[in-house]
Amino acid sequence: MVTIVNTVGTSIITNFLQKNHNKLEEIYEEYEKANYSIEEALSDKYKLFKNAIKKWAILEEPENLCAETKSLYKIKNEYEDNVIAYFLATDTILSVMAAEIIVEYLTEKNPNDQFIFKEDKHIIAKTNVHNNYEFKKGIQNLIYTLEKCEHYINIINFSGGYKSLIPYLTLYATIKDIKLSYIYEDSDSLIEIPRLPLYVDYSAFDKLEQIFYSIDAESEIPYPKELSGFEEKIKHVFEICTEKEKDMYSFSEIGYLLWEIYKETKTNFTLAKVDMPPKSKRIKISGTHHGNDKLRFFASKIIHSPYVVEVLDSLEYKPWCDKFIYYADKDGTLDVVLYKDDRGLGLRVKTTGRSVRETKKIGEILEEKYYS
Repeated sequence: MVTIVNTVGTSIITNFLQKNHNKLEEIYEEYEKANYSIEEALSDKYKLFKNAIKKWAILEEPENLCAETKSLYKIKNEYEDNVIAYFLATDTILSVMAAEIIVEYLTEKNPNDQFIFKEDKHIIAKTNVHNNYEFKKGIQNLIYTLEKCEHYINIINFSGGYKSLIPYLTLYATIKDIKLSYIYEDSDSLIEIPRLPLYVDYSAFDKLEQIFYSIDAESEIPYPKELSGFEEKIKHVFEICTEKEKDMYSFSEIGYLLWEIYKETKTNFTLAKVDMPPKSKRIKISGTHHGNDKLRFFASKIIHSPYVVEVLDSLEYKPWCDKFIYYADKDGTLDVVLYKDDRGLGLRVKTTGRSVRETKKIGEILEEKYYS
């Protein structure tokens, strides 16, 4: 399997309008600079526009549809393998609509592959270039989404979407050793950008770790007094990684990117523990589904772990899942699946994890101790 992350623009919509001149252009103009909202997505106007594009799209070949499908097929053919493809939409109505249409189109055309777009995970909040103040936060949300991807990323395909994201995607891919791919919509050549010879010395982060954890927790902090005792090169790294506004310091886009990667690649860390007896830890199992007894029994075991705060709820069945850790978040949320059961029973667990890496490590401990 090749895992590809694809940024999504609006070329599928503009291509439709170029070939189908009609009154729907008025809807396009209304949506063109609008942020996405659930209310708008549920409107009759949204559905009318989306369904019209879907009817046109299903009759088109992927190379003629849009930059996203054209480049994806090129990558798929080059690797001669099945793909898991994630689609990341910007925080605009048209990008979300385009992602929904593309995923539905590809799923129908390629039933052996996985095409994934979820509103709660893959809409990159605040990535709206029409609002410069929010765009900084949007870049942080982009990096956060890439870091919590459930599968190891092989390729980032930025053929679609805002070109203002490219510098950050390039830096991220270079540091993480991920391939970058791109195709011009009127070209047949897939461009692969090789890994740049870039090395990041994280020794300064070791000394700045507690300061950066404070920024991570508080969003912004006053100038840290302890910084005055550090050598100049450490202070310089702090300046690169932060931005000052009204005597308060927050992460810059590049600083946040490097900090997230640092947390995930750091090998020596101490997991936080919760000082709470197992009897005091809450267990919630929803519904009356078959298998709940098995989930309750497993939950009653893992609450003995000092890294488990509570069992938040049961999950929908995931019979296709073949691994214990299904999802890990930097806030300590961990989704686990009892994959040895054909039904794919699962639990959402609140752990003491403070980063994706820590949450995953806790998942590995729980699997080894309670499910091996």
